[in-house]
Amino acid sequence: MTELEFADRLRKYRKAKQMTQQELAERLGVSDKSVSRWENGSYPDVAMLGPLARELGVTVDDLLGTVPPLQKLERSDLQNWLSYAFAIGGGILFFLLELFLPILLCYAAYLGLMAYGVYLQKNYTFHSKWFHIGNLVMNFFINLEIAGSIVGFLMILDGWPASISMDAAEKIMFDLMNGGELRLPGCDMAIFLISVARLLLALALTALAAYCIRRWWQGEAIPLKISFTPKNLSIAKLVPMIFPPILAGYWLCFSVDTAVFPIWVYQKQDLVFLALWLLSAAVTVAVLLLSRRRWTLLPAGVMLLYTLSFPRLCASVRSIGLKTGNLYTEANLNPEHYPPFLQADETVLVLAAVICVGYILFCCIKLWNSPPKAEKPGDDTPM
Repeated sequence: MTELEFADRLRKYRKAKQMTQQELAERLGVSDKSVSRWENGSYPDVAMLGPLARELGVTVDDLLGTVPPLQKLERSDLQNWLSYAFAIGGGILFFLLELFLPILLCYAAYLGLMAYGVYLQKNYTFHSKWFHIGNLVMNFFINLEIAGSIVGFLMILDGWPASISMDAAEKIMFDLMNGGELRLPGCDMAIFLISVARLLLALALTALAAYCIRRWWQGEAIPLKISFTPKNLSIAKLVPMIFPPILAGYWLCFSVDTAVFPIWVYQKQDLVFLALWLLSAAVTVAVLLLSRRRWTLLPAGVMLLYTLSFPRLCASVRSIGLKTGNLYTEANLNPEHYPPFLQADETVLVLAAVICVGYILFCCIKLWNSPPKAEKPGDDTPM
């Protein structure tokens, strides 16, 4: 590689980061003349290559234009992928087997596969924090399914209608307002309480799994340690929080006594909600990617997915006149001229607040590596 090739490469990487020569020089602690000299055909000192590459977001090999040698696939690499296959693939297998096997049998099989994946990760591979993150995320969604079955079973014992199956938690959460014999007094609050109970139970089961894995890992460096750090919050992380209240407020606007939207919004309220939801998702992804908060996409995505349940918390008890734009509560009106529309109550706003609080708590969690504690001198002294 010639000096001019290095200069062209350095100039390209600097402009890609949208930095001036002065800004790059200030970050490196050198003069802008030094940066100008490098971009005009002069090599920097060897000690400066590392900091220069870090500021430009590239590797030293990228700066020098060298191609790193291909690494040989070692046995530990294969075993590392196997640990992912057992832990993450076991979760996928759970959802497939659940279609035609008892859910408790599927859950037991999944726990066995997950345990073997953790065993491989501990004893035969380089310890990866991403393995534990992916494992706990998969474990949460499986526990959410298990929690739904547990809540449904408890509802049957509590005297809910016998037509409710073992998967009643999901059915109640999404269809209780629309089912004939399942329509019970105060069912909107029942939906909210069932949703919260299912979520809390899933979180508790996931926390128990994380605790058991960590306890089993005692005696070595524990790759994953969780701490609660409010300092982790930033403006970029808080931006996705504004959308659940906005989406909940959209449905609450249909509960006022007079029409606040054009008539076509009342006719296409689901499509308008979907458009608002897609816009919220696009803004969330853009803000988190631009601010380099990529790992926050997961909790933000889960939070937005929960907002999709807002329409299920609404009831159709009023209609709007296409000609007059007035709202009517009378039944048996001609739907062609008086189409019904959904409206919500305060429950949807409470649910929005709950998922926002859950998102904040997740963003305050810090995942970090905990090195083993060094033994103090004299620990081995016999008593």
